[in-house]
Amino acid sequence: MKKKENKWLETLTDQDTILVKKSYLLSLIPKIEDKTIQRVVLNILKEVELQEETKKQPEIEISISVLKMFVSDISSIPTYAYSPSASYYENVYNNMKYEERIHYKDAVESKTCTNCVQSKCPFYHSSTNQIDCYKWHNPYLIGKQYVLKKTK
Repeated sequence: MKKKENKWLETLTDQDTILVKKSYLLSLIPKIEDKTIQRVVLNILKEVELQEETKKQPEIEISISVLKMFVSDISSIPTYAYSPSASYYENVYNNMKYEERIHYKDAVESKTCTNCVQSKCPFYHSSTNQIDCYKWHNPYLIGKQYVLKKTK
């Protein structure tokens, strides 16, 4: 695994979430020696498959504490099997200083009504899809921009 991915993984706490491919999690089940934990893991995956909104998604959002049931060392997960979750990027945004938020907001290239979460904006989800609106706001994309720039 590359050093940059290790650095990102090291920042995660047990309460943080991560997106992990379902197929990768399924491949880990036979490797879990404790049968009780194996049943819990199977139940988690079964529940995900029963929910309409997550059934067809290739990845599931899972907390680090639950993921540790699957693997003892998070850094052993191959990079193709995981990605940061939306809540991770929003937490990054929430922990940024005001000046950083402005800087990384300016760095987001595509600021349109369709990716803006500013619901009180008069142009909200405008049919004109106004570009570079001064009221544009999206904590997820700003946090993601911050992480992308920091890992380059």
